[in-house]
Amino acid sequence: MVTIADVARLAGVSKTTVSHAISGKRPVAPATRERITQIIAELGFRPNALARSLRMQRTQTIALIIPDITDPYYPALARGLQDTLASYGYYAILCNTDGEWHQEHEFIVNAIQRQVDGIILSSSYTSHENVRQLVEHSVAFVSIGPNTCHPDSDHITTDDQTGAMNATRYLLQQCHQRIGFIGGSPKQPHASARLTGYCKALEEAHIPIDEALIVEGDFKRTGGQQAFCTLIQRFDAKTRPTAIFCANDLMAIGAMDVARQLGMKIPYDMAIIGYDDITAASLITPALTTIQPHTYDAGKVAGQLLMERITGMYEGPGRQVAMPHQLIQRESA
Repeated sequence: MVTIADVARLAGVSKTTVSHAISGKRPVAPATRERITQIIAELGFRPNALARSLRMQRTQTIALIIPDITDPYYPALARGLQDTLASYGYYAILCNTDGEWHQEHEFIVNAIQRQVDGIILSSSYTSHENVRQLVEHSVAFVSIGPNTCHPDSDHITTDDQTGAMNATRYLLQQCHQRIGFIGGSPKQPHASARLTGYCKALEEAHIPIDEALIVEGDFKRTGGQQAFCTLIQRFDAKTRPTAIFCANDLMAIGAMDVARQLGMKIPYDMAIIGYDDITAASLITPALTTIQPHTYDAGKVAGQLLMERITGMYEGPGRQVAMPHQLIQRESA
C-alpha cells in the first residue's frame, strides 16, 4: 500500500509537508503543492483514515439516528446534514430505529463505543435515559423535533403544533366545518403536537371537538388508507367530514387513494391536506396541499450546530433553533 512516506520521498519533501499539502491547513509553496498533487495522482495514494483518526483523536463521523428510513422526510433531513458535514470533511452514519426505544438505545450505545464525534438524534419518543447517556459521556449531540432536549445541548424545533393549527385554519377558511384528522400514536411527540394544533384551531373557531372525526394512523401510506376507511365508515353521506387533515403526506396520499376508489372527487367531495411536503406531494394527481417544515434546512442547521460544538467554535449553553414552516397550496385542498 502506498504511504505518505512514499509520496514524501518522491517529492523530495518531509511527510509533514505532504500532510499540510493534503489538508490545506498550513501554507505550502504552489510549486511544491503541485508536485505533491501530481505524485499522489500517479501513485493512487489515499490517506489512511484510521491513522489520521488516531492522530487527531477524531473519527470524522457523525451518527444520524432516525425512526424510519422509508419515510421521505428523513432522506431530506439526511441530505441537508451531509451537505453541511461535507464542508468540514465529515460523514454521517445512518441508524434506523424503526421507532423502537430499545433500538435507539442500542444505536446510541454503539455510537459511543465507536467513538463517533457527534450524534444527531431525531427520536419518535421521549428518551430521557438516552439523552442522559450522551451528556454523561460528553458526546456532542443535537436533537431534532419535539423530543427530549437537555439544557447543555442544541435542539432544532419544528413547531408542529403551530403548523397543524395553520393547516386546520386553512381548511376552516375554505368553509369546511366537518374536518377529520388522521394522526399517529399519542406517545409520539410530533403526532401529539399536530393533534393539539388541530384541536386548538377548531376551538379557536368555536367548533366543538368531535372524537369520532379523529383516527390514529401510523405515518405510512397503508396506514392512511386504513384510517380513511375507518373514518368514512363512521358516518353517512350527510354527516361525514368534507375535509381531512393528515399528520403527514404519506397518510394523506393513502387517504386520497381510497377517496378516489370510492368515487370522490378531490377537493370537491373531500379536501385533503398533508404535512412534510415530501417530493411525491407535488407529483401525485391532484397535487397535495401540505405544510412544508423546511426539512432540508433543518438538517443543514443541525449539522452546523454540531460542528461548532465539535470544533470548539461554540462552548456555551444549549441553543434552540425554531425552524419556520410554510403552507404549500396545491390542488387537493
